[in-house]
Order: sequence, then structure tokens, then C-alpha cells
Amino acid sequence: MLLPFLLAACGSEPKVYRPLRYDYLKPIDLAVKTIDIDTRFVASGMAPDISQESPVDPVATLRRMGEDRLKPLGSTGRAIFSILDASLIKRANVVRGSMDATVEIMTDDGQRAGYAQAQVTRR
Repeated sequence: MLLPFLLAACGSEPKVYRPLRYDYLKPIDLAVKTIDIDTRFVASGMAPDISQESPVDPVATLRRMGEDRLKPLGSTGRAIFSILDASLIKRANVVRGSMDATVEIMTDDGQRAGYAQAQVTRR
């Protein structure tokens, strides 16, 4: 009697996760006119990188965090939010997640006026 239920469970679709959002958090106001997001990191897609197996894309999530949290409030200058790392690496039975991003504040004439970097890793 349970056979139809077991067969149905085996054929079920994988669970789809909603994209993570950060707009419920207090925005980070920047005294710039515009904010650009620069994705410098590209997952290799080859072992031991397992980023493509994540139900939520790490690069897209970090990008969305920048879009949701960083808000331009100035009349000049620009900020550049750069994604340097958003990887999931598996070695043996351990997955190491790593994220690295920077924010550069540039004046209208291209001079760097400020800089911040954030890094996080978890196993």
C-alpha cells in the first residue's frame, strides 16, 4: 500500500528557495550620487567548488545585499561595491563558505575618497 507514496516521493521536484533579501535591515546611507555593483568573482564550477550546487546562488545573494542595503544620498561622487569572493569549497566532508566585498568611494574626478572591506568565512 505504501509503494505509490514512496514512488511519488522519489519523483518529487527539488525544493525551490526564494532569493534572500536584506531590505528589512536598516539601509547603509552613502554620501554619493550613484552606486555601481562590480562582480569580480566568478565561480570556477569545477571541484572542489560546489557553489553551483547551492540552492541559493552566493554571488547573486551578495549582489542583492549590496542593492538592498547601500543607498546613495549625495549629489556628487560614486560608490563601487565589488564582490571579490562568494564561494563554497568542499574538501572531504567539510564545506567552507567565503565572502569578500569592498566599497570604494570615488570623487567626480576619479580620486578615491574612502574604502571599506568586509570578509567572512564559515565551515
